[in-house]
Amino acid sequence: MKHKLKCLIVEKRDAEKAKKYLLKHNMLNKGYKVFGKESFIYFPILSQNGKKELKRFGTLGYASFEESKARVDYKKELEKILGKAYGETAKGYDLLGNIAVVDAEPKVAKRIGKLIFH
Repeated sequence: MKHKLKCLIVEKRDAEKAKKYLLKHNMLNKGYKVFGKESFIYFPILSQNGKKELKRFGTLGYASFEESKARVDYKKELEKILGKAYGETAKGYDLLGNIAVVDAEPKVAKRIGKLIFH
């Protein structure tokens, strides 16, 4: 589903600087997907506070944005599962990119598998 939102429209060459600025100042609306069209990138923004600063990156306007699916923070979720392991053996884990190597009892490993394949 698309929603018409306030946005910052920047040229592709300035997109990384603009993104860093929006993130640093908590202005990027993370609930929606950033998209590109021709030579421009469209960033959904939470507010137009600091209009003057935003205008140095590009133009303020409105565009239709798709909702972004929430990303799972696997590290945080693994810590929750391993923390709840109580008396069960859950010795630890290592994250290698998108791979988790877990040293745990089968019961705990099953919960971790459900998290990953959710």
